[in-house]
Amino acid sequence: MVLGMTALSGIFEMAISRVVQRMRKVFTPEVMGLVVAMVGISVIPVAVRNFFGITESRPDINPQVLMVSIVTLGAMAAITVWSKGKLRLFSVIIGMVTGYIVSFLAGLLPAAHVQQIFSKPLLALPDITLLRWSFHASLILPFAIASLCASVKTIGNLTTCQKINDADWKRPEMPGIRDGLLADGLGMSISGLIGGMG
Repeated sequence: MVLGMTALSGIFEMAISRVVQRMRKVFTPEVMGLVVAMVGISVIPVAVRNFFGITESRPDINPQVLMVSIVTLGAMAAITVWSKGKLRLFSVIIGMVTGYIVSFLAGLLPAAHVQQIFSKPLLALPDITLLRWSFHASLILPFAIASLCASVKTIGNLTTCQKINDADWKRPEMPGIRDGLLADGLGMSISGLIGGMG
């Protein structure tokens, strides 16, 4: 049922994308700034626990995980602050690669896991033989509301991308946001149809 409802949520988001351009007055820079801030604030609890290596089974700080976190964040920050040109655009990817290497060297990423990753094909079609889809009318309203919330978050993400790419940014460019919402909704629907997460 989750797969079917996820696909339906994508359709809701695609429908929202068709009318979002008429809502420019609602999406003022102040509102979008608040949305972007809330997106960032919402990940703080998870990010802090992950940064310090705190889990339910281990509620204290894991020094190895903390070390990897500091090196990873340091690599991203150093590239962002001191590099020039297009290298800054790749700071997150470079930081992730650095983090994986340090995790492997620290023993947090066992060789068996790395071997398992590299034993899989780089590209493969999803196995849809086990998929089943269903819908339930009583869940349409909750999923529509969740889709609206996801759309607002996507608008915030797209606005952030617009601000990053345009030094003279003044307000959200609604045609780009409309197309981004359409693409996100299409991706969500396809994801639900092939057994992925929204």
